[in-house]
Amino acid sequence: MTASAIGVVYAPFAAGFFLSYTMRSINAVIAGDLARDVGLSAAELGLLSSAFFIAVAVMQLPLGLMLDRYGPRRVQVVLLSVAAIGGAIFASGQDAPTLGLGRVLIGAGFAGGLMASLKAIALWFPRERLGLANSSILALGGIGALVATVPADAFAAAYGWRAIFWVLAVATGLVAATIFVLVPEKLGTAAPKTLRESVEGLLEIYRDPLFVRIAPLSSVVAGSFQSVQSLWTGPWLRDVAGLERAEVALGLLAIALALTAGHIGMAFSADRLAARGIPLASVVATGALILMAVQTGLALGLADFWLPLWIVFGVLGNISALGFTIFAQYFPPEKVGRANTAMNVIMFTCSFLAQSAVGWILHLWPETPGGGYDPIGYGYGFGALVAAQALAFAWFLWSGRRR
Repeated sequence: MTASAIGVVYAPFAAGFFLSYTMRSINAVIAGDLARDVGLSAAELGLLSSAFFIAVAVMQLPLGLMLDRYGPRRVQVVLLSVAAIGGAIFASGQDAPTLGLGRVLIGAGFAGGLMASLKAIALWFPRERLGLANSSILALGGIGALVATVPADAFAAAYGWRAIFWVLAVATGLVAATIFVLVPEKLGTAAPKTLRESVEGLLEIYRDPLFVRIAPLSSVVAGSFQSVQSLWTGPWLRDVAGLERAEVALGLLAIALALTAGHIGMAFSADRLAARGIPLASVVATGALILMAVQTGLALGLADFWLPLWIVFGVLGNISALGFTIFAQYFPPEKVGRANTAMNVIMFTCSFLAQSAVGWILHLWPETPGGGYDPIGYGYGFGALVAAQALAFAWFLWSGRRR
C-alpha cells in the first residue's frame, strides 16, 4: 500500500465503516436508558434497533448498482450524509416513530460502509494487497464495537445517550465531507448494469447449488450473532448475570475485544486452512456448532460462566463471514460481487427478524421491578435463535449429502 493511497482513500473509507459498526452496536450499552427515557417495551426496543438491519438489506441491490455506475466516492458521500441526518433525527427523537425514522436512515446511510470500502480498495490498491487491506477494514469494525462499550457508557453517563448520537452524526458528516474533498474520482472499469441485469444476476446466484447450501447457515448464524451483539448482550448481562451498569460496559468491552481478535484470527487463518486442504465450509459448520452450544448455555442462564461463554461468542461470532471467502473461491470474478450482495440481503434480513423476535418474546413476560426483563424470556428468545440455527445446520448437512 502506498502512503498516499492509505491517506486519501483507505483512511476516509475506513473511518466510515468504523462509524457504521459503532452506530450498529451502540444500542447494547444504552438499551436501558433508551427504553426508560422514551418508554419503549422490549418488543418496541427490538423492532426499533433492528430497523438498522432491514434498511441495510433493502439497500443492497441499489447499492450495487450505484457503486458500479457512480463509483464509491460519490455513493459514500451521499449515503454518509443520509446517515448523519438519521443520527441527528435519532438524537432529537421524542417518540418511537421518530426514533424509528432516524434508525432507518442510519441503516440506509451506512449500508455501504463495508461494500463501498471494499470497492474503493479494489479500485485503488494492487491485487496482492487486497487481502490485507480488506482484513484490516473488518478489524476496524471490531474497534468500532469497542468504542460502543466502556467509552460510550462513560460518555452517556456524563452527557446522556442523545449526546452520543449528536457526536456520531457530526463525525459522520465530517467523514462524508472528507471523502468528498480528499478522495479522487475513479470509476470502475466494468460497464454499469441495469436493474434488470442485476436482478437476473441475483436470481442466478440464488439458484446455484453451493450458494443454496452455504448461504442459509451463514446468514442465520450471522443474523443471530448480529442481533444479539448489537442489542441484547447488555440487557442479558444486566438481567441474567446481575451485573451493574459499569460491569455491563466492561463485559461488552471484553466481548468487543474478542470480536476484534476473531476478525483478525479468521483473516489470517482462512488461507492457511485452505492450504492444508481443510474445506472452509467445514470450518463454518464447526464454528456454527460451537456457537449453538454457547448460545444454549446463555439461553439456560448459566450466569456463573457468563464471561467464557460471551468471549467464545465474540471470537466465533463472525465465522459465517468465511462464506464470502468460499464464494470468492467458487464463483468467477464477475459473479463474486453478486454472490456477496445476495448473501448480504439474506444475512441482514435474518438480523432484523432475529433482533425483533427476541424483543417480542421478552415482551411476553412482565418487566422486573428494576425495569429489566424476565430471565425466562431470554431463555426462550435465545433458544429460538438456537432452534433457527439448528434448522439451517440440518439443511447444510442434508443439501451436502444431496449434492
